[in-house]
Amino acid sequence: AENNRAETMTYVAGPGFVRVYDVDGAGQGVARALQEAGINTIRGEVSELPDELPRLLDVDAIVLVNTPVQHFTMAQQEMLCRYVNDLGGGLIMVGGPDSFGAGGWIGSPVGSILPVDLDPPQKKQLPLGALVLVIDHSGSMTGEKVEMCKAAAAGAVRLLSQRDHVGIIVFDAVSEWVVSLGPALDKEGIFHRISQIGAGGGTVMGPAMREAFAALKDSRHAIKHVILLTDGQTADPDLCARLGEDMGAAGITVSTVAIGQGAYTELLHNIAVAAQGRFYPVENPANIPEIFIKEAQVVRRSMIVEQTFTPQVVYSLSEILNGIPALPALDGYVLTGPKGGLNQVVLSSNEADPILATCQSGLGRCVAFTSSADSRWAAQWIQWGDFARFWEQVVRWAGKPSQSADCEILTDVEGQETTVRVEAFDAEGRFLQLASIDGQVLTPEMKSQTLQLTQTGPGQYAAQFRAPASGSYIVNVQYRKAEDVARGEGTPSSPLNGARSANAIVTIPFAPEFRDLTDNAPLLKEVSEMTHGRVLPLESDPNEVNLYDSAGLQFPETHLPLVQPLMLAWIALFLTDVAVRRVILDARAKLRRAIAWVTATTRQEKDERIARLQARSQKLRAQWAAGAADGVFAKRYDGGQQYQGDTIGSEPRGAEPPTAKPTAPEPAKPKPAPQSTHIDQLLQARHKRARGDPKG
Repeated sequence: AENNRAETMTYVAGPGFVRVYDVDGAGQGVARALQEAGINTIRGEVSELPDELPRLLDVDAIVLVNTPVQHFTMAQQEMLCRYVNDLGGGLIMVGGPDSFGAGGWIGSPVGSILPVDLDPPQKKQLPLGALVLVIDHSGSMTGEKVEMCKAAAAGAVRLLSQRDHVGIIVFDAVSEWVVSLGPALDKEGIFHRISQIGAGGGTVMGPAMREAFAALKDSRHAIKHVILLTDGQTADPDLCARLGEDMGAAGITVSTVAIGQGAYTELLHNIAVAAQGRFYPVENPANIPEIFIKEAQVVRRSMIVEQTFTPQVVYSLSEILNGIPALPALDGYVLTGPKGGLNQVVLSSNEADPILATCQSGLGRCVAFTSSADSRWAAQWIQWGDFARFWEQVVRWAGKPSQSADCEILTDVEGQETTVRVEAFDAEGRFLQLASIDGQVLTPEMKSQTLQLTQTGPGQYAAQFRAPASGSYIVNVQYRKAEDVARGEGTPSSPLNGARSANAIVTIPFAPEFRDLTDNAPLLKEVSEMTHGRVLPLESDPNEVNLYDSAGLQFPETHLPLVQPLMLAWIALFLTDVAVRRVILDARAKLRRAIAWVTATTRQEKDERIARLQARSQKLRAQWAAGAADGVFAKRYDGGQQYQGDTIGSEPRGAEPPTAKPTAPEPAKPKPAPQSTHIDQLLQARHKRARGDPKG
């Protein structure tokens, strides 16, 4: 049952210690140096790092020595960030061939709080890598398998530098590029396209391998790597085997991941051997992300600089360098870049690359030492007389300050409500006046909640928060005493000066309803009677008591009141009756009005058309009248009037003689009598006949 086990945790103030985590004993030198300096130090493998934040409350600082990112879950990375930012712990990362950017920390939560840029701008010609992921999304990869593959692909892309190239091919019966081979600049866009990968149909692996081969064989990348993830059940195994040999001959390495117990392991193993890659048989899909992250590091940009140099002091006022006269030479480091802002570079290489850098992150501090702490790059440092002193001062600068003894946190849990009371008092038991106090609650899901503390008395503060889920809740209080502020500590320009902290843990082992260990038999009996059921003893066998016996079962009856529906129906009928009796509708009159309206509309349209035609006719008549006003046929003649204009003869008119040039005027001569025309002659004859002239 849920309440068969309970756990609690008590936070006791006292001397803390330092945790050193490494792989294959790389942190032994640092751990030994700290122990020689009198610092309580515990060294362990990365696998021993806890998953719960409360287990780090007694740790003053954490040192990660040459640890690659694939050994840390995303929850552990978030926990380390909370440990630094919210609990004020110290985080120190020491370099090596599997640390910083070379260890895949680019784009990780921990990388965001470190004082160096893990993917710096390229200052020298370094080899670039190209990675192509070939993922089987056929019907056999549905469910958890394809989801794990998508998460693994996103994790592999996250580790690459922005100058590395990446491409993703998915295949079932056909293959297609989800992400074309190119620089890993827009990682968010790549993640979005990865999330849209779904399951398909059959499995034909050869075309997908051919496309990956064609994309990489002519590229100029120094490192070309392919990760092939499938169950190997393909319709063209011979083609796939030949492509594996061709890719190996072209300098392209291929690592294969066989999914499930029914995978064609022989084919995938042969492809990996022919292409000088690695073969991973995987039965648990949860292991796929770790494999992808490990393989992605094969093509990461070479970020290791191996050359002998003497570190140069950039910031001599750092507390880490107090009392250290000269520094011995180092033989290499992991390439990083300065981050700017409040991040301080203390030591640098001869090419101005950071070697030692520090920063304040939230309430805690972080230190980055990009060279190693063993004989690989620091052989002279191990023999150096101030080696232990150097690491002691690094840890003491970054370590979490001891918890103040003048503030006590009390908690009380009632159901899902937790009450927090804070009491501040001095060594003599008198209450202290605080200038400011801020509270915070860290949930088991690594989420932060603000705790609003209100003063309830002199030196007393209280607040409440809900704790619905089981687990350990950390109450963190940051405060400043009024006397410290009066002395000038904790000014706005340096808000962390004079700040003190206090922590407490609230453990919810299980849900509140599991606290009651007795049953409520009367309530169960009442429910049974209300529903006409039965109460069965615990020792009864459900198969023998006939749970579904319907004998004597009364079907429930539900009485539905009909007053409201009937009243609404009566109102509707009443209004209809009134309308029928009082409102007269003359259908014939309505029809006549409709016909008249249609007729009027039609007649109006006809009248408008006729009016337009008449206007057009009048316009044309006016134009004709204006054009013929001066013509021959427009003139009227009387019988006794002599016509003075041109006449129309039966012969065609000849061309008019050319106009003579103007000459000097001559003396006027008497005009000859005009010659009579044929019409004039007829008119004169008619007049004579009327007068009785015999010659006419």
